[in-house]
Amino acid sequence: MGGVVLLVLALVSGLGTWFDLSGPFGRALDRGWGDAFGVARLAVPVVLGWIGWSLVRSEAHRDPHAGPRGAVGAIVGMAGLAGLAHLAGGPGRLAAPAVEFRHHGGYVGAVVGGSLDRVLAVWGATVVLLVLVAIGALVLTSTPVQVAVGGAVVGARWLGRGVTSAAGHARL
Repeated sequence: MGGVVLLVLALVSGLGTWFDLSGPFGRALDRGWGDAFGVARLAVPVVLGWIGWSLVRSEAHRDPHAGPRGAVGAIVGMAGLAGLAHLAGGPGRLAAPAVEFRHHGGYVGAVVGGSLDRVLAVWGATVVLLVLVAIGALVLTSTPVQVAVGGAVVGARWLGRGVTSAAGHARL
């Protein structure tokens, strides 16, 4: 039942966030997601839908860990995305007007990204936040690390072949 509720919430959030088609409730959701996650709010409907689908599927397959795993992956990944958005130009202090947070990483991004920026500087914070996004995606999708690494190796080889081929044609 919880999965169906999240799927409906994802649909209403998507209509409100992406198309402004869900009335006052959708606008309120969009504003709330914006306050929390800034521009990363655009991913919230997808994340909610993924968790909802995982819950519906887990109820059919009797997987009691799907819901908590999805929630943890979503929280970690969204915190990383919001932190990256904050580093890309968020306000430097938490006392700034809320509208400034909505256009960057939201309050979550300011806390996560801003804190890491103060300790690790922008480049170090970026690396940590990218790792958080990757970990969140792996946990959310239940993808084993070795499968992800294998996919990255295949992708890197494909990209390398394409670059080599393009470089060879450019010399002609």
